[in-house]
Amino acid sequence: MREAATRLRLIRRRGRKLHITTLGAQLLADPAELWRAVAGETEDGEDFTRAVTEMVGLRLLRGRVERNELVADVTPMLSSQGWSSSNGPITPDHVSYAI
Repeated sequence: MREAATRLRLIRRRGRKLHITTLGAQLLADPAELWRAVAGETEDGEDFTRAVTEMVGLRLLRGRVERNELVADVTPMLSSQGWSSSNGPITPDHVSYAI
């Protein structure tokens, strides 16, 4: 998500800190527009990455969330859609890496 936000110029790095840009703040205030911008950014990604991005975006529309809670919320949704790894069911580690 950070890479997508950087490519969309929603955030910028200043030293060791990330800062939200004016555009980022505008889109944060308009969740529908933010969703369109982020969803459009992942169109060329791999299928699993797009699925993770979609689930993360939907979850973020409900409000702020810590990463571990986000992973815990998204993993079962992806599993229920049939996503798996070559070794079996996807794990929170798979989802965390994709995020």
